[in-house]
Amino acid sequence: MKSMLRRLVIAGVALTMVFGSAQATVGAKVTRDDLPVFDAPTYTQEAYAGYLNSGETVGVIEVRGDWAKITRDGKIGYTGVDFLTPVSSSSSSSDNEYATRVSGYATRSVTVYERPSTSSRQVISLPWGTEVFVTGTNGSFCRVENASGTVRGYIPGAYLSRTQPTYTMGYATQEAAVYSQPSASSSQLGYVSRGTAVRVIGVRGECCQVLNSDGMTCGYIYSGYLSKTPVDTAVTVGYTTRQVNVYRSASTSSDVLIRLDAGTAVNVFDVNGSFCKVRNDPGTIVGYIQSAYLTQTKPAPDPEPEPDPDPEPDTGSGSSGNSGLNALKASVEMVDWYDSAQHVLQRGSYYTLLNIRNGETFRVKYTTGSAHMDIEPATAQDTAKLLTCLGGEWTYVRTPVILIAEGKAIAASIYGEPHGGTDTISGNNMDGVVCLHLTNSRTHGSDRVDEDHQAAIQTAYNWAHNS
Repeated sequence: MKSMLRRLVIAGVALTMVFGSAQATVGAKVTRDDLPVFDAPTYTQEAYAGYLNSGETVGVIEVRGDWAKITRDGKIGYTGVDFLTPVSSSSSSSDNEYATRVSGYATRSVTVYERPSTSSRQVISLPWGTEVFVTGTNGSFCRVENASGTVRGYIPGAYLSRTQPTYTMGYATQEAAVYSQPSASSSQLGYVSRGTAVRVIGVRGECCQVLNSDGMTCGYIYSGYLSKTPVDTAVTVGYTTRQVNVYRSASTSSDVLIRLDAGTAVNVFDVNGSFCKVRNDPGTIVGYIQSAYLTQTKPAPDPEPEPDPDPEPDTGSGSSGNSGLNALKASVEMVDWYDSAQHVLQRGSYYTLLNIRNGETFRVKYTTGSAHMDIEPATAQDTAKLLTCLGGEWTYVRTPVILIAEGKAIAASIYGEPHGGTDTISGNNMDGVVCLHLTNSRTHGSDRVDEDHQAAIQTAYNWAHNS
């Protein structure tokens, strides 16, 4: 069943929206076998109510976006309109006149045609959200005109809505690809840089459907790379932690522009997955460095052997608390996400994170995420401790921590840039979520095991067992 749901394409609609009567039922035929029907307009296993086969006829009560509200044998359900076609769309050859014209709004950038055919002359192209006035129908087309009646033509009824579409603003938390479809395997339309504002007009699975400023081009960005609040685009300074390559693109297989020594300062102005986009002071070199090899802390000019760790917090097992922390260190393990962790950790539960830099602990809530954990600090005080753990500010650098959950101490890694539309805790001074990765967990967008997270997890494990 789940594989069938994944195969269900949520694409452009193909069902005529008839404006003549708000309560009228339009006959439509199913164009594919095993078309899922749901009790509610959501593609989930829980809402699944059955299926239809090609050639069956249903009544369409309403079309909203990609959903058709249908009736069959006295029952109401919802299905994807891409697999329905009007019964009368091929038989109607003359206009059905309306007594009064009706307002409609473009649900995408649309072309107005001279006649009810996409092969006829194009009159004008309209941006998303444009108001038109419908004066009649002809098959699957609506006859429309502008407010003054000076421009007339035909638009496929599937691209019109009775209600004005709305959008919300989103802000790119890193350099993000814009895809033609809600899948990383589709063609790329381009990139948006960190901080770019986009208009979000819908959500498709893990992607947000976004609109450019002129309303003429739509695309898809992974929701994990968008924030509801504006993103700081100030350039920050990073320092290389080892000798590193600067690559032409965000891939170790691309050309190497230059090799930098450990401790070299670079200007970081964007993020792309596990890479930081950097440039030198004159701006003559722009490229990518793996983020695991950058730090926001300037290295000391004459490195000294690291001092003993700060005194560990009191754990209640002795006057200094060292024995308690040492016992916790001894129990730290690397737990595979898919083999074990995802089956034990519960969404909605509160867990504890240990900052290995200072031994401080803070509470977080596991809110969403199936390939890794998306978490929120439990309180404003916990957010302050999280920021301390990250080095004092939100950061793209993977940060090693210890997750204390379900009786285990687990080596983990944080991606400390708040993102996404989920925000279940108010008053904690953080909008959205941050990502917490365990051994072999996968990223949102590229669905891969991130080598930098795995390196940070190994660092957390080594801290526990080698210090």
